[in-house]
Amino acid sequence: MVVIEKRFKFLLLFLAMLMVIILCKQAELMFGKENQDQADLIMLVRTPISIGLLQEHLKELQNMTKEIDAYSLSEIKVNFEKTTRILEMVDAEITAQQKSWFNLSQRLKQDAGEFKKLKENLDAVQVLTSNELERINAMIEDASKPRLLDLIGSSVWAFILGIMSSVFATVVILFFKEKPKIIVNFMKRVLPSHSAN
Repeated sequence: MVVIEKRFKFLLLFLAMLMVIILCKQAELMFGKENQDQADLIMLVRTPISIGLLQEHLKELQNMTKEIDAYSLSEIKVNFEKTTRILEMVDAEITAQQKSWFNLSQRLKQDAGEFKKLKENLDAVQVLTSNELERINAMIEDASKPRLLDLIGSSVWAFILGIMSSVFATVVILFFKEKPKIIVNFMKRVLPSHSAN
C-alpha cells in the first residue's frame, strides 16, 4: 500500500513538472512572437541609417563632379567603392524592412483568419445555445402540461386502489369478527410481557 502511494505521488509530481515545462515553453513561444513582432515594427518604422550616409556621400559626389579635374583616378575609384558599399547597406536595410513588412502582413492575415474562425465558432455556439434553450423550454413546457392520458391513468389507478383497500378492509374486519377470542388472548399474553419489562 505504501509503495502504491509513493508511486502515485511520484506520478503526480512527474505530471506536475511536465505541465510546468509545457507552460514555460508556451510562454517562451508567446513572448518570442511578441518580441519578433516588436522588432519587425521597429525595423519597419525606423529610417535606415544608410540613407543618411548616402545623402552625405551624394553631397561629396556632387562636389567631386564640380571639380572632377582636381581628383585623381584612384580617388575617384575610392569614392565609387564607397558609393557601392553605401548602396549595399541601403539595399540590405530596405530588404530587411521589406522582410519585416512581409512578416507583419503575414501575421496580420493569419490573425485575421483566426479571428474569422473564432467569430464563426462563436456564432455557431450562439446558434447551438439558442437552439438548446428553445429545446429545454419546450421540454419544460411539455413536462409541466398535464396530459389527459396521465390524468385518466392516475384516476383509474386511484379508483382501483380505493376499491382494493375497501375489499381488504372488509376481509380483515370479517376475519376479526369470527375470531375475537384469539385476538383478545393474544393481546393478554403480549401486554403483560411488555409491562413486566
